[in-house]
Amino acid sequence: MDLGLNMHPVPKWFFEKYPDARLQGYSTAGFIPFDIEHPAALAFTEKFFDIAMKEVAGHPALNSIWLANEPCMLNVGPLSGARFREAMRRKYETLDKLNAAWGTTFADSEEIKPDWGWSGQSAPKDVDFWWFNVGRLTNYFEFMQRCVRKYDKTVNTCFKISNLQMGWHCPPGNIDAEGVNDISEIIGMDSGTMPFAHPYYDWLRSLSPEKPMVNLEFKGGGDATWLTMWRAALWGMAGIDWWCWHGDWKFASAMCYTVALHDGPLAMAQVQRNLDVVMAFQQFPRSPFVFVYPDPVLPRPRSYFEVHTPTNHAITQL
Repeated sequence: MDLGLNMHPVPKWFFEKYPDARLQGYSTAGFIPFDIEHPAALAFTEKFFDIAMKEVAGHPALNSIWLANEPCMLNVGPLSGARFREAMRRKYETLDKLNAAWGTTFADSEEIKPDWGWSGQSAPKDVDFWWFNVGRLTNYFEFMQRCVRKYDKTVNTCFKISNLQMGWHCPPGNIDAEGVNDISEIIGMDSGTMPFAHPYYDWLRSLSPEKPMVNLEFKGGGDATWLTMWRAALWGMAGIDWWCWHGDWKFASAMCYTVALHDGPLAMAQVQRNLDVVMAFQQFPRSPFVFVYPDPVLPRPRSYFEVHTPTNHAITQL
């Protein structure tokens, strides 16, 4: 079992008791609802894991614990602001150096705010805040891991990051995908099917090639189910959590076509039966080319990524 212990289903009483602990900013679908700097949020997280881990730690069926679902966060609350000012004081040492780097005219460091000030450009202050913001989220994930490790020293942990965070849509609130994978034992991800997912799979595997990669929200299905399962295995997927929960074929065809429910398990069984062939295929040399995308703070509309995808495929095939 890959067990999801996510922190986004926060009970109503928590915010009634700690109204100032609510996230001030942005998070996709409210998946990070509270200010991760708030002491009550950290205490709540630790208490949750104290209770949950006592029940599951060391269980022989436990393969991994999945600690976040499509996380992204823009935190502009007062606690985040205080930490951001502190970080900028350390980085620039003096207000004059900060003003020179940012092109600002602050008279006091208290004027430094964690607002996004989105201009559509990669302004120095935006870059500084972007990296600070995603770094704080990585620190919170490490805190979650420490809560798990109190009770189970060896269980694998992962974070289900979304392919939206690679290229189509890079909002101010995001994650440091490289940093998150560095602290994970398994590369956990959420993506669609082939051929769209090729660049995403390759990018994630290139970050930590020694770690298994698992698609924790695989939405395959339809008439190509058999082929889709095989392509995922041959492309290096170590495991799939196949989602069959959505009846809208435009979102996920897995549940919408009987052929998918029939062919999916059969394909998985065939992959298992021929696992020696699958593993041998992994030893083939990979393309020596890599696509390097611009500064992550730059706006990336969906069309930008779609324009690059066929070029990526072409170079890979060379």
